[in-house]
Amino acid sequence: MISSVPILFSDEVNKALAEALPSDDPFDDPEFDPLLYINEKFPDEKCIKELDTFIEDLEGKIQATNQELKEAVRTQAVSCVEAEKNLEEAKLSVVHLFKKVDEIRTMAEESEAMVMEICTEISSLDNAKKNLADSITTLKKVRDLSKSLDDLRVAADSQPPDLASAAECLYKCNTILDDYFSSHATVPRVKELAEKLSREKKICEKIAMQDLKEADITSDDPISPTIMDACGVIDACGEEARHKAVVAIVQHCIDKYKKTFHAGAEEARLEKMERRFAWFRRLLKSYEDNLATYIPASWCVSQELGVEFCLVTRKDIQEQLATEAGNLNLEILVRVLQKTTDFEKDLTARMKQYEKDSHDSSHHGKSASTIKAKWSKRGRKDDEYKTAKKYKYDGFITSCFENTMDVYVKHEGERMREAMSTLLREDPEQLSSVDGQIGANIFFYIKQSLKKCSSFCKDDVLVKMHDTWSKNLIYFATELCSLIPTSSDDKDNAKICVLINSADWCHDTSINLAEEVKSKVDEVYRGHVNEEAAADQFRGVINAGVLQIISNLNKRLTPALNEMTSMNWSATNEVGDQSPYITTVCSIITSQFSVLGNSLQPPLFRYLCDKFIAIFVPRYVSQFYKLKRLSAMACQQLLLDIQILKAECPRMPNLGKADRFKEKELKGYVNLVRSHIGRGEAILKFLGSEIPASDGTLLAEHYLELVSDSSISDFVKLLELKGVPMKDQRHLIDFLAKSKGVAQTSERDASQYQPPAPAHNSSESSAESSKEISETLKRWKGRWGDGMTKFKDRLAEGTR
Repeated sequence: MISSVPILFSDEVNKALAEALPSDDPFDDPEFDPLLYINEKFPDEKCIKELDTFIEDLEGKIQATNQELKEAVRTQAVSCVEAEKNLEEAKLSVVHLFKKVDEIRTMAEESEAMVMEICTEISSLDNAKKNLADSITTLKKVRDLSKSLDDLRVAADSQPPDLASAAECLYKCNTILDDYFSSHATVPRVKELAEKLSREKKICEKIAMQDLKEADITSDDPISPTIMDACGVIDACGEEARHKAVVAIVQHCIDKYKKTFHAGAEEARLEKMERRFAWFRRLLKSYEDNLATYIPASWCVSQELGVEFCLVTRKDIQEQLATEAGNLNLEILVRVLQKTTDFEKDLTARMKQYEKDSHDSSHHGKSASTIKAKWSKRGRKDDEYKTAKKYKYDGFITSCFENTMDVYVKHEGERMREAMSTLLREDPEQLSSVDGQIGANIFFYIKQSLKKCSSFCKDDVLVKMHDTWSKNLIYFATELCSLIPTSSDDKDNAKICVLINSADWCHDTSINLAEEVKSKVDEVYRGHVNEEAAADQFRGVINAGVLQIISNLNKRLTPALNEMTSMNWSATNEVGDQSPYITTVCSIITSQFSVLGNSLQPPLFRYLCDKFIAIFVPRYVSQFYKLKRLSAMACQQLLLDIQILKAECPRMPNLGKADRFKEKELKGYVNLVRSHIGRGEAILKFLGSEIPASDGTLLAEHYLELVSDSSISDFVKLLELKGVPMKDQRHLIDFLAKSKGVAQTSERDASQYQPPAPAHNSSESSAESSKEISETLKRWKGRWGDGMTKFKDRLAEGTR
């Protein structure tokens, strides 16, 4: 056995060897296996004869390898000597390099020290130059300030005072102090000059104020040109001086206003409020034509005049309202409110232009404009003064009327109630014609009232007005409901249609009224606008009218139904043509709904049809329970009759006008007809079935299969109609009681035998069917918007 101990290297070494010395020789493979290699070379005994040749080849390779190793060792020895020599030379070079670097660093340090010395001298010279320049500038400014103060004294002491020069000197002194000495206020010399300037300002201000007091904008005397210079002086003296000047001008004008409109004067009466506003407009015009040319717009004299005028006027009006609290003439009050609101809006719009002028404040003429342009950098206070003030006069005077608004609201409500009472006394005469209209005049009155109130009423008052309108509309709806006639002739049905159409129009208009009020008030008040209170009442009128029409129709149909129950159905031996009673029923339905369809708006007529089917068909089916024993032929005859009714009912919505509704629009109505008549068909099929009661439970199963809303009480009644003996009923009833989903009794059992009475109480009918009416009418009004618009236009025609 051949064995060997392989020399193993790590994976990193093997990878490095493969990259440095790539080879395909199997002896270079790190996973070389001698045994595997020999077995591959000599797989059988026949190959043993080649062993000697193979050994000789290996020995030759070994010798060649040894020779290569010897040569490599010699070469490496020579290379090692050369490498040591090169290393020594490199070390010497590095030492020489370090010496050079050290020399360069030393030279750099010396250069840096020299540069620092030079820069220090330059910096000292630069600081000296800056300090010298600042000193020279300061001395110049001190000299300029002193000279300006001297010139200011000369201008103030001259006769007459040279206010133009004084204003220029003041602006110059202010600029120097603010720009150059603001941080040196405690320096003795600067403090001395500032105090001297303050004294001179007071002197100049006194002189300028005297000139302003002599200028009277309320008189026709010409204004002195020196007013412009006086304004320049006051403007330069600061905000406090400006405020005093504005107060003096405004107070002078308002004193004359107080004298003209003092308490007890004829001109000051409440009904002559327009004269106050006319006086103020003349004052503004006089100011704009005369003094505004000289006074800076940034003083806001016009705006301050407006503020003081409004304050004095409001105080006067409050005193008059308190004095005449019990004797107020509401017509005068409304007119004064309207005029005052218009004046406030006009004044606010007018002052906006003045505010724009105050942002771009400039003096007219030579002196002030030159001063402003040259000495614009006076500091931030003056700029803030120009842009800070905003003037709004809305509600300034009208706020004093707030305590009287409740009286006004009450008065409007009483006037509206009186107008409604008059209308309701007259309108019954109009109901003889389908074209009569009720309610349009009421909403025209409300629209005019809303237009008037929104011009001067605040949001809370407008909400109170809407509450008053709603209460009156509820009263109107109640009165409309009381007008519904209870007789069943055609003339009364026409009156009911007019009432229903009017109630529908009032319903929509009341909702639109609430939306319009919401659009006029702030969001915080919109939640207080109740849009459903009046609308619910009008929906109640619609429902009461519809139920009354159905009640009238039921009265007309009662004889035919009585004829049906009086027939001897047990004697029916064959099925013939339709019964006479069903012919009468169809004839009444056709004639009545042809007229009603042309009298009601399509959504309302569709609602009437739905309601009629929901009431009449169950009543018709309930007649089956009043019949005596029915034979199979009788049931077939009744099935034929109900098929005639089933064919007639879907035609009802389009009676009188074939294209009133499209086929797809009647899908829900047709389903309603099929649902109610389908139950009658199911009952007749059950009654006509020939399944014997003794045949197990087949009869009960047949009932469950035919009648969807099955109940035990209904099953017992049908068994009695079929003539099933009591002894045969027990096991059928027991089976039905055990069946899933079968009730003891149903709502249909309790209500199907008596038609509902019409509701004449608006609030009751509204509470019962408001949701049903609202959903139905909303669904159909979307499809008949044009027709409703024309109808409303026709109703509103009377208001025009």
